[in-house]
Amino acid sequence: MNDGKNKSLSSVSSLYVLKALCAFAVVILHAPLGAFTDYACLISSIAVPIFFMVTGYFLYSADVQQTCNRIKKTIRKVIPLILLLQAFYFVLDPLPSDILGNWVSYLVWLLQGYKPTGGHLWYLTALLQAMIVLWFYIRWTKGRYVWMFIFIWFLGFAAEDYRPLIFGSERSLLSENFLLYALPSLATGYSFRKWEQKIVRYNWGLIVGTVVVLAYVNSFVLSDIENFISIILRPWLYTGMLVSIFACALKYKNWGQGTKMEYIGQHLSSNIYYWHGAFIWWFADVLVGYDKFGAIYISIMSLVFAYIVVKVQDRFGWNVFR
Repeated sequence: MNDGKNKSLSSVSSLYVLKALCAFAVVILHAPLGAFTDYACLISSIAVPIFFMVTGYFLYSADVQQTCNRIKKTIRKVIPLILLLQAFYFVLDPLPSDILGNWVSYLVWLLQGYKPTGGHLWYLTALLQAMIVLWFYIRWTKGRYVWMFIFIWFLGFAAEDYRPLIFGSERSLLSENFLLYALPSLATGYSFRKWEQKIVRYNWGLIVGTVVVLAYVNSFVLSDIENFISIILRPWLYTGMLVSIFACALKYKNWGQGTKMEYIGQHLSSNIYYWHGAFIWWFADVLVGYDKFGAIYISIMSLVFAYIVVKVQDRFGWNVFR
């Protein structure tokens, strides 16, 4: 989850706040919140693509060589992260012996990251794969037409979002990959940085409110009345939430400046993401009221652990889990 740490972009406090919110949103996706789970998961579902978009935003530079250097830095950082976290979650919850000989299991592992306990690690795998593609493409084209990758996002509508209509089945495991998810999201963040001055002219606050309301109406009202129309609209409203919330954060860059949420987003959000799966595995069956407050419990534990990890790294001069 590299931010580039570019001094000229350090004033984008709102993106760090957004990262903090997204880190807790991911916990909500994986841990229950009682009667509010379904409502919270709808808005939380945009968390991972926003992480990709933030990374893409900080990758951009008018100097193509600088962009390539940032991509290479991210690749060098992600590879040891994947190896260490994969090893940790494998020890925590090894693959069952009955699927060790199944080549499909290894293919999914290679493409997405380890499942089920470490399923969230698909993010790092997809990030690495997308970064490699971007590096080759930008080197080859000198940074031209990166925005074209954005349109791959819409292929996911037919391939995954409309599977209930086309194939009569829900989204497949392969919906979470570098091609349909990471690459277009990175390209969107990259392009938003490039065209930022034009983008922030619009009233994104009003657009966010409108799209979010429509998304909730579609999911919890229209789906009960006309499920066919609801399925058709869902990916478009999802995309609208994603784009408008990110653009709104860019429009109000100083939002959250100097707050704890900015600190969490800048320094702790990655580790909240990396380790929350372990706390779910350890405590899901023993915490009183987990079915109602699980997301709150796991968020607190992950936040505290993330803080400890960062402080220990700072103490010894490490820079692995960032």
